[in-house]
Amino acid sequence: MNDIQNRPDGMPINDSQVHKKCYGLHCNKIAKRRLRILYINKSGWFCDDCSNDLLNLDLGFDE
Repeated sequence: MNDIQNRPDGMPINDSQVHKKCYGLHCNKIAKRRLRILYINKSGWFCDDCSNDLLNLDLGFDE
């Protein structure tokens, strides 16, 4: 089952695609987790460290 999503720039992506870079500021790690960011209502792919930080600060949630 392929779930089509949209990137922050509006282009469609497939969840089975490899996500190369974390959307975290100044982070170059491999992104593995998709989060919806509160307050701006956008989704993005984040590495384990960035996603844990966002979740611990209650700024994002799993999609």
